[in-house]
Amino acid sequence: ITYYDGGARSFYSNKPITKPEDLAGMKIRVQQSPSAIAMMKALGGVATPMAQGELYTALQQGVVDGGENNTVVYADMRHAEVAKVYSRDEHTMVPDVLIISTDVLNKLGDKERTALLKAADESMMQMKDVIWPAG
Repeated sequence: ITYYDGGARSFYSNKPITKPEDLAGMKIRVQQSPSAIAMMKALGGVATPMAQGELYTALQQGVVDGGENNTVVYADMRHAEVAKVYSRDEHTMVPDVLIISTDVLNKLGDKERTALLKAADESMMQMKDVIWPAG
């Protein structure tokens, strides 16, 4: 019923990462998923899966050399304090889709369906304002 753009993921550390060779030997925090681990290995880095909430301390203590996420997470989680260089390479796009089965949607009354679709549209616009603020 709507989609969200979670922004593109890029690398950050204390040195620029502009090409895959720059990742050689670097321990980069990745999501705890097989595809994220495989991607990092394919790019030449050392995949270090861990929870997002552990990354700040891991960067601070040198457990990892860098991370990868969108600019919102980089700023909101204060990773810029401990990883000074954000290398915008946009190696992963993060689309999200909000879906509902047609059967369920059709069982809703007109008022409920209208309210749901309106809320979905409004939430999409709010997400755009968070990821892509004006200015």
